[in-house]
Amino acid sequence: MVECLQWAVVMAQCVCIYSVETILAALVYGISIAPCSVLAVGGSDGSVCVYSVEDGNALHRFSAGAPVTHLSWRQLDDIDCGDTKYEQNWTKIIPPLPALDASSGSFESSLKEERDKHPSDPKQLKTRSNKLNLLLIGDEAGRVTLSVSGIFLSACIELGNTSKSLSHVMSTWLSQDFKDLCCTALCSLPPNRTELDLCVQMTSTPLFSTNQCELRHTALMFGQITALLDYINSALKSMYEAWEDLLITMDTKLAAYATTLPEGQTVGDELLVLLACGRARNELQTFLIDELSAVGVKKLGLSLELSYTNIRKYLLCYLNCSIQSLLLHLTDVLGMSRWTDKFGALGLSEDAVQKCINHLGTFALKAQEFLFAIDRSLQSTKTFFVWLYTTILKLSCEPLPKDCNESLTPDELKLMIDFLGKRLRRSASGEGDSRTFNLEVVGQYLVDEDLVYVEESPPTRWDKLVEAADLASEPWIFKPNPKKSLVQLFHTLHKNIDETFAQPMAHMEQSFTSKPTVNLNHYQLQKDVGSSSLIPHQLLANFVYEDSVFVFYPSQLSESSCGQGTCDLTLQSCDGSRKGWFHISEVPALSKDQDTKQKCCIMSLLPYNEDTLSVLFCYLPWEQPQTTPSPESSPVPEGSDIIYHHAVGQLALEALVSCVLCEGVESMDVGAVLTQVCALGPFKAGSMAVSGARKVAAVLTANGRKIRLFDVDAEEDDDD
Repeated sequence: MVECLQWAVVMAQCVCIYSVETILAALVYGISIAPCSVLAVGGSDGSVCVYSVEDGNALHRFSAGAPVTHLSWRQLDDIDCGDTKYEQNWTKIIPPLPALDASSGSFESSLKEERDKHPSDPKQLKTRSNKLNLLLIGDEAGRVTLSVSGIFLSACIELGNTSKSLSHVMSTWLSQDFKDLCCTALCSLPPNRTELDLCVQMTSTPLFSTNQCELRHTALMFGQITALLDYINSALKSMYEAWEDLLITMDTKLAAYATTLPEGQTVGDELLVLLACGRARNELQTFLIDELSAVGVKKLGLSLELSYTNIRKYLLCYLNCSIQSLLLHLTDVLGMSRWTDKFGALGLSEDAVQKCINHLGTFALKAQEFLFAIDRSLQSTKTFFVWLYTTILKLSCEPLPKDCNESLTPDELKLMIDFLGKRLRRSASGEGDSRTFNLEVVGQYLVDEDLVYVEESPPTRWDKLVEAADLASEPWIFKPNPKKSLVQLFHTLHKNIDETFAQPMAHMEQSFTSKPTVNLNHYQLQKDVGSSSLIPHQLLANFVYEDSVFVFYPSQLSESSCGQGTCDLTLQSCDGSRKGWFHISEVPALSKDQDTKQKCCIMSLLPYNEDTLSVLFCYLPWEQPQTTPSPESSPVPEGSDIIYHHAVGQLALEALVSCVLCEGVESMDVGAVLTQVCALGPFKAGSMAVSGARKVAAVLTANGRKIRLFDVDAEEDDDD
């Protein structure tokens, strides 16, 4: 069943959301398509996902904090940046990142496909170099969030005032110069929630008009950085999936065997005796042959070698490259934070960006420590398992393979003594418990826990220089964190970057000025039905006429027999100075088939273009018996044969305002000024989507299973 319906004007396609369960684990509460072919989908869990309309790949995902009730895009063309140009030459400095594997059907796989398709612009922001796109998100908590390009959260406005808090945002409108924002929301009156106020609030947003280039460039940098963070997260997941926990199983077996040893004797001591003398106690010999076995030890060694090799490849080919790219972008953001003349109004903090760079340096040092641990473990575990395999064959009196050496080289012997002394003597807790081992040291870097055992690496030349020059306390020196894992440091880095880019949101909100809330209408309900389904979004919207912002909304709340519609609408200016009412009754184009004495039920009233509204309404044919319930009566009983006929027409804003706002007229019939009326016949309509650029409309049935496409001018329709 179709959940939502909207036209993609640029692609000239009708976009239908059928099911997004594999990507968005929530009900779809709203969709909106930007003129730049980007689709935003809002869910009941507060999540907002942004997709490319061209290929359906995911671009970004974030949380609005509450169930989404409204989504809309606003685009500002031809941004004037003056003499300042923000050029991005990243591809000339760093190579594109190699493609990463991702599980199919997940949101991460969709991000991966888009990243592989556009490696230098995974968020598709460079293609809109001279445009500023804003996504307006309303939620049930009475907040309106503004996101630049659907990527960078730039502001969050709390609607209402000290005496009245608003909830369930119904509609938003942003002026063409991005200076003024108009929001319409509901206010429930306690205690029984059977009374509702529909309110409107105007907010001045000057920074969106004066700092357009800086906002767009900040969104571009944020998009690049978040794409790299997604890439690093995918690389860490790939390394974790490549990790085999086979050594943990062997560690458990050794720990169980250690409980049988005499007091004061360790497994490491017994293996050292076996290494030096070639002989073992009967208990150890039985344990090695029966519990571990030569075949099992050989398979374990090969599996670990393959696992460590794959992890090493991910670290060198993927993680290190992404760290270099992230450092480059963070350095650019650091320069932006120091350019106070341009970016000072956005509130970027130089100290916060420098802190992110320092955390990235700590993360890079941990990656090098992890690489050393992999190389050391790969060398030592391979030597240990080869020796253990040949030893078990000797104890079993079986012939050795031709490729096995009977004795160890001096370097291998030194490595074995060091391995047995450190891995089989030291406890996981570091307290000297000889019955707890540390055979596995690689996997601890890939989990969100503190490190248990750290392989000591020899100091490098850089370490010696820092120590000799006493530079460790300098702020520009990256400092290691020996206790934290690689995943823990990545989460810390991600958190600091999010906090850094959240500072402009709080800073910009301080420059906004909200006007007093204006009550549009008061609704008295018979029972608490909740505000989520009271006013259909297609019956409430804003538009501008002669420099005044108007809003239309249902005069009363009731569910008519022809679906969620209304017979009377109110037209009012957002400042409350002008107000009028209108309905549809007599339509000349349908006069021969319509009872002209009965009001029609208005289902949808949507902007067709800047000067016209498209109206979807239903009416009862005059041939129907007088006992037929009117659209104002109760819903039609189940099983009734009554079919309501629907039609679509165009309503000019000039004619609407001039007719409705005439003095002395309480409710104006605008049926006479409807143009291009197209009858749909016996078609149970539910909602509508229109495209003025293509002169096409799409009507969705009430059950959400059928869509009718037709040309508004030609009045010819097709079933889809």
